[in-house]
Amino acid sequence: MQYLLTQEEYDALRARQQHEIELSTKKLQKLCTKIADTMPVKWGWSKDEEAKPWGCIHSQQEEWYCDSCPVQEICPEPHKEWSK
Repeated sequence: MQYLLTQEEYDALRARQQHEIELSTKKLQKLCTKIADTMPVKWGWSKDEEAKPWGCIHSQQEEWYCDSCPVQEICPEPHKEWSK
């Protein structure tokens, strides 16, 4: 089946799609930030240290990195920070 759309119908369809993508990205970022701020992970610097939340670059007050973030694979943040 093939549909023929006017330019206005196509533009409206694309605008609605873009809006839905932006909403989904915002929801995913909010969820990722919440997980990074609450899920305990091993930091890896000390074997005796207890697991604690890594934190998110969106919620930290100082410069922060995504190195050990538990959701770095699915996080939609385009400008992730990595330690050197």
